[in-house]
Amino acid sequence: MNLESEASGGRPALPTGAIEIEASSMPAVIALLSGLTMTVLSAIVAFRDSPDGVKSDFVQYSGYAGLLIGPLATALHFWRISKNKGAVVTLSGTGIRDTRIAPEEIPWAGIYSMATWDFQRQKALVFSVDPDIEAGLTTTFMARWSRKANKRYGADGLVVSASGLQIDHDSLGLLCADRIKRAHMAAPVEAGGAAKSL
Repeated sequence: MNLESEASGGRPALPTGAIEIEASSMPAVIALLSGLTMTVLSAIVAFRDSPDGVKSDFVQYSGYAGLLIGPLATALHFWRISKNKGAVVTLSGTGIRDTRIAPEEIPWAGIYSMATWDFQRQKALVFSVDPDIEAGLTTTFMARWSRKANKRYGADGLVVSASGLQIDHDSLGLLCADRIKRAHMAAPVEAGGAAKSL
């Protein structure tokens, strides 16, 4: 999804309803084809005689190892393709749900800020979330592990990446920023006197 192409008058048309963003199947398909290619090439190396009739043990054992790893990699990626049904990220009027982080929705009003983190030519959104809300999430193992590692590299918050999804980073960022802004504008004024701002 690229919102820039839907722009009218230079401003993107931002949908306000629920948006379900599914995983892109292309990386898994490429990995599946790579696994099949590795299996075929390994079989050729393992079972075909060399032109001079002498084949080193290392080359032959490498072929056998590829015959073990290739089908496993192929099966794993076939499983991933068949498993990736449905939305990975859901943007609703009330919050964002990224199944890679947690099964629960993170309310827009509970997100204090959003920033773009650029690390090794990969961009991701970093959400600073109310600590009580974050503590109530049933985070995945990968989210817990990467949360600590990402913090060391400057991403102190929950990281949502468009990588591997059917949306680009900029479009995801525009949609999230708009919904966070709407939620905070609709939020009641706090006891301290002013509503939260981004």
